[in-house]
Amino acid sequence: AVDELRADGKRVGLVKIRSFMPFPSEDFQKIAENVGAIGVIDRSVCPGKGGPSFNMLRSSIFDVENRPKTLQFHA
Repeated sequence: AVDELRADGKRVGLVKIRSFMPFPSEDFQKIAENVGAIGVIDRSVCPGKGGPSFNMLRSSIFDVENRPKTLQFHA
């Protein structure tokens, strides 16, 4: 999907997290400074709360000035 969007001229990227601990907070803070939105696909969801990946990402970029919109998707 990312390749197709890029072929259509869209500026999109993909980051795959291979390990949650330690969570790559500094890497995501750098990414967040240069994008308008970040979407997270979570496979597990807690009722009444977001998924673990989404919550970790959102917490890690909380202090970023002009932080991007964060969107959660469930797979």
